[in-house]
Amino acid sequence: MADNLHKKTKRNTDSTSPTTPLVVNTGSPGLMREVNRSIVLTLIRLSQPISRIDLAKQTNFSFSNVSEIAEELLQDGLLIETRAKPDGRGRVPMHLSINGGGYPVVAVSIRRAETTIALSGLSGEVLSSHQILTPEEPMDMVRGIRKAVRGFQKTELAGKDKLHKIGISVPGTVDALTGRVLFAPALPCYMDFPLAAEVQQATSVPTAAENDCNLGAMADVWLSGFAVLAVNGFVFVEVGDVGVGGGIIINRELYRGHDHHFAAEFGHMVVDPAGTVCQCGRRGCWELFISDRATWQRYAPARPFEPALIHELIAAAHEGETRALQALRTTADYLSLGLSNIASALNPQRIILSGHITGALDLIAPSMAERFARERTQVEIRPARFTAEKLFVHGAIAMALSELFGRPKLGIIAAPNRQQADPRVARRSSGRG
Repeated sequence: MADNLHKKTKRNTDSTSPTTPLVVNTGSPGLMREVNRSIVLTLIRLSQPISRIDLAKQTNFSFSNVSEIAEELLQDGLLIETRAKPDGRGRVPMHLSINGGGYPVVAVSIRRAETTIALSGLSGEVLSSHQILTPEEPMDMVRGIRKAVRGFQKTELAGKDKLHKIGISVPGTVDALTGRVLFAPALPCYMDFPLAAEVQQATSVPTAAENDCNLGAMADVWLSGFAVLAVNGFVFVEVGDVGVGGGIIINRELYRGHDHHFAAEFGHMVVDPAGTVCQCGRRGCWELFISDRATWQRYAPARPFEPALIHELIAAAHEGETRALQALRTTADYLSLGLSNIASALNPQRIILSGHITGALDLIAPSMAERFARERTQVEIRPARFTAEKLFVHGAIAMALSELFGRPKLGIIAAPNRQQADPRVARRSSGRG
């Protein structure tokens, strides 16, 4: 795709002009063809099976243009074509569908205790996967990924030199341009480690790495089908075991912040300046009040927190236990406070909530709705369709497939700065446990 972009880069020397290098992506025939190809491929994924005639109607492209693009995609092994069932009238059309096994990619979802490594194709479905214990040392993780990739490459689908990309979900702050882990409280040895570069060198497969909650937001876009076309922007919030993360989608694209390092670190929004010190160095961060650990400590402060215990608390609340209900209601108060701040700042169409807390929404939704009504904040809040673990895997798949389904940028844009940021700045800036 990059070869077809018409780019002109110029550093302005005029003292009154910006000094940032600019890239001008104009609507050259090659670039527009890539845009149209992406549109056709996306519509086939959302509408399959679909005929060329129906594609032409949906896109307003000419039938010949659609057919030419479809033939290219068929030759590239990205589509399959089958004859529709005859209905007794006229000519039987040919239907186009995504070749589920085409364009094989690997997704890696790194969690604190266990890592999932999955093989997928163009459909985005997981075709094969297995789990490994998450190693403390990042080079051990690289070796684990390499071993899994070699195993996939022994299969017919992902044979040698067939894998197109590896996408990695990381529970921490990541430089999305380089794939370097900047800050990972759950995995401190990974901090300032060039994860994507090391995996790419070990496997010879192009690799990208991204924050897990950013990928959770991307996964919701990917898994929503046509429904997502009615939503221009939403916020994804994951309430985790000990931290809170988020992702922001604007015009159905992920917002990563001005330097592609981090955004939507809602867990470090201060809600009590006099509160206890957070691992980020500030006092009274939101995650200290709504994480599963915080909720558990209200319920049973004498018992050390373990992630699985949150299910015990929610079950007790459903049975009417007073202490469990009170712990959840306090969490709901702080959850409502933070979500209303997010809604006021970003005005999203909806907020998608992920995490074990969603198992108690039937208990806490009334008090949350009452608070939002008082504040006159109009926003839909709904639970995520899938578990966070599934979303992170599918987000990594979506990232690995984004070069095919993503839209090239047109216009005047700043050239990406791929220099690694000072990790000390990243440590001060943000992080999610």
